[in-house]
Amino acid sequence: MKKLSASIGIGAISLLFAGIALAQTNATVPTAATKAAQVKEQAKEKLKRAAVKKPDTRPLEAAKKNAVEKRAQGLVTSSEKIIENTERQIVRAGELIARFEKKGANVTEAKKHVGLAKAKIAEAKTKLEEIKTAVKGISTATTPRDAIKAVQDKVAELRAIIREGHGHLVEAISSLRNAAGLRTNATTTPAQ
Repeated sequence: MKKLSASIGIGAISLLFAGIALAQTNATVPTAATKAAQVKEQAKEKLKRAAVKKPDTRPLEAAKKNAVEKRAQGLVTSSEKIIENTERQIVRAGELIARFEKKGANVTEAKKHVGLAKAKIAEAKTKLEEIKTAVKGISTATTPRDAIKAVQDKVAELRAIIREGHGHLVEAISSLRNAAGLRTNATTTPAQ
């Protein structure tokens, strides 16, 4: 009992001295409201500093420049391969159309879609050339990050164009199947 009361007494005395020290320095204990106001002020100052920031115009370091150019060149190469593969598929679809046309099937819908696919691939080739020139401009750009973003946007546009062309190719094949009577119902249960 004596140990407990002695430790309580010592704690009370230290608390008393701390209160006296605060009173002598005229310091006030910050409340939650004042702390919240301070945090808001700091946040406002940080936003003001961020709004004043100038665009990053530092030149890319040599290693980063090489890495960016290598990545961009990889995107160009893979896009070229995708375009080549789609062109081969268009040629193959054209051969199938000719074969079905000889047999007397109605292939006008398939021809229309193949024509649209060819147009989209031609558009993709021009977009690819734009990307190639933009990739060359990354290393000499005054704002390299903006140049990289521009290349990324153009690559996204290219992918969308290729997807559209591929979609038309799929529609052409689908219409060929319909014309040839190869379309079957997609069911797993046997007909009764």
